[in-house]
Amino acid sequence: MRGGQAVQLDAPTPTVGGLMSSDPILIWPDAPVADVADLLDRSGIGGVPVVDWSGYLVGVVSRMDLLRVRESDSLSADWSRLCARHIRARRPSPCRSRCRWMTPSV
Repeated sequence: MRGGQAVQLDAPTPTVGGLMSSDPILIWPDAPVADVADLLDRSGIGGVPVVDWSGYLVGVVSRMDLLRVRESDSLSADWSRLCARHIRARRPSPCRSRCRWMTPSV
């Protein structure tokens, strides 16, 4: 007992599979940055994985990445021509052989 209340010791431990969505939000490298920004706003998420044509993780675009582009005079001027591949954070290289995702949302 803790603080007068019983502690349940056999409670199930949450698993990653139980917490993750079975239909993840993903984008292609050529997804326009404006579409990525809209997707993040509509979905209420802070970042989105970028996958290649084989479904492998190649990076992530976050809200912070989008803010950095907007703050940069040279990049902000090209907003309508930028794609996810231009601003994504790079993935760690060992991930390529192990992380296959699904079909992107954008």
